[in-house]
Amino acid sequence: PDPKLKSSSSVPPKITHECRLHLRVTAGAEYLKEVSDTPEVLIQYMSVEFRKAKVLFGLNGIRLTLVTLERVRAPEIDNLLFEVQTDCGLIPEANLKLLYRLGTIVPPNEIVGYFVYRMFSPGGQRYVQGCSAHAPNRPAFAVAMNDIFPYNALAHELGHVLLGYSYLPHHHADPKNLMFGAGTLEMQPVLDDSQLAQMRRSPYLKKIA
Repeated sequence: PDPKLKSSSSVPPKITHECRLHLRVTAGAEYLKEVSDTPEVLIQYMSVEFRKAKVLFGLNGIRLTLVTLERVRAPEIDNLLFEVQTDCGLIPEANLKLLYRLGTIVPPNEIVGYFVYRMFSPGGQRYVQGCSAHAPNRPAFAVAMNDIFPYNALAHELGHVLLGYSYLPHHHADPKNLMFGAGTLEMQPVLDDSQLAQMRRSPYLKKIA
């Protein structure tokens, strides 16, 4: 095991930073019937993911605050299908542009997370669980509910936003780490000291006195 890994099972540190988060859930998909008789399943899934992320980041001294929650819709994504690049970091301003304009505008130092039913790689060759590509000064990520595994999809994509594009490696080699490339199956994944130090420098975290 990586000696630098920090266990989230240890005594949690004092909360030193806050991340203000706005969540948007797309609504009105006929394909939603594949998984539920009601579109509320998206809200439920999103709520579970947020609660898990809140606990995980709280164990690392970061308080997640849910500022707004909105259901949104647009003609381009009425069926909740959203196509993204396989490597969504290659064209950051393009991947989430269909979602950027949905919902109330938020301050530039606060993060927006979108929940959709499905996301595909180019050509529809495979499903994509999430994407953190975003335009400059428009911090955002998207999470798909087409596959409920791996755990902690919201926390993983939020982690990418807080780490930033310049942080390398983008994904961690240890499957117990939140930023594991294939998505960790750990119920309580960990972050190492380097990742935490980088996150605390993020302009999207507010230091708490």
